[in-house]
Amino acid sequence: MSNLLDLVQPYDYPDQEKSKYEIILNILHKARYLARPGMIRIGYLFKLKRLIQKRGMLFAGGNGHEKKAFLDNNMLDGFLETVSSKDCRSRDCEECLYCHQVAAKAFRIAPEHKDECLTLYQEISDSMLNGDMWKASGKGRRK
Repeated sequence: MSNLLDLVQPYDYPDQEKSKYEIILNILHKARYLARPGMIRIGYLFKLKRLIQKRGMLFAGGNGHEKKAFLDNNMLDGFLETVSSKDCRSRDCEECLYCHQVAAKAFRIAPEHKDECLTLYQEISDSMLNGDMWKASGKGRRK
């Protein structure tokens, strides 16, 4: 059984032994591309860092770790042929559900990993939308 995500997913790297200093330096280096200095409250970047780390996006590495998400390549046999014959453009996905059914069989994710990541995604999304993540006029909002 092979994991298609090993070929197409550009992350899910194993955790590597790094000092806290190296991790923080790496995050701050990447954060300068995310937001201009003075526009984002730095404390919220640590929540983003936790999510990035959970998803395995932080460090490039080998394959010597347990995969949290798995897409079984063998379960996708015939998938593209079927999709191309269904005329998907003129159909409603919610009525057909073919792709949903194939995904339910072929894709697996560790439930605790899924829950942790979804919680972090929601917290980050909420803080972006309600403005808690952003600084107003260069000065952080106080609560």
